[in-house]
Amino acid sequence: KLPKNPSLWIVDGFLPLGFTTCYAKPKAGKSFLMVSIIESIVNGDDEWQGFPISQHGNCLYLQIDTPRELWTSLYMEPMNIANRKHELYTADMWTVPSYPFNLLGNEKNATLWDRDNKPISDPQWLENEIKRTNPLLIVVDTLREAHNEDEDKSGAMKLVLSALQKAAGQGRAVAIVSHAKKDSQWTTNS
Repeated sequence: KLPKNPSLWIVDGFLPLGFTTCYAKPKAGKSFLMVSIIESIVNGDDEWQGFPISQHGNCLYLQIDTPRELWTSLYMEPMNIANRKHELYTADMWTVPSYPFNLLGNEKNATLWDRDNKPISDPQWLENEIKRTNPLLIVVDTLREAHNEDEDKSGAMKLVLSALQKAAGQGRAVAIVSHAKKDSQWTTNS
């Protein structure tokens, strides 16, 4: 019975402002799901799969899990872009400052430099891209490819998520795509 602030949604009842996670086994369709939502948001659709869309705007899809040749043919080429009202910006392993990408900073492998010839760290690059593109929704596909920390350590993951929150700022949705553990191809009989 305590008072609470109302939830703010981009896709009512499905995708809130703030952080959300799309978590499932590999090859379950997580990226396809996120790209489908992105398409509806940038196209200005009234709904996505029966869920009303209450906000529209630019989207930033950081896809550093799958080679460009595969993810663009699977997800981007089939998109309906004829009536797009907002922009979709993408980045992948070829356009980030360094690969592997690291939200906690990685200047030694940087391939981009600022005007003073200083390397641009991965978090600084992401902050710059967010300022430049002004996305309503940022999708990080996948979280495992956005840092070099141990995902089983809560302190390390707190730092990773804090860095992502700092880069994103306020008033945006951040959807994190994450894999369940991959099944081992080796099993033992007992």
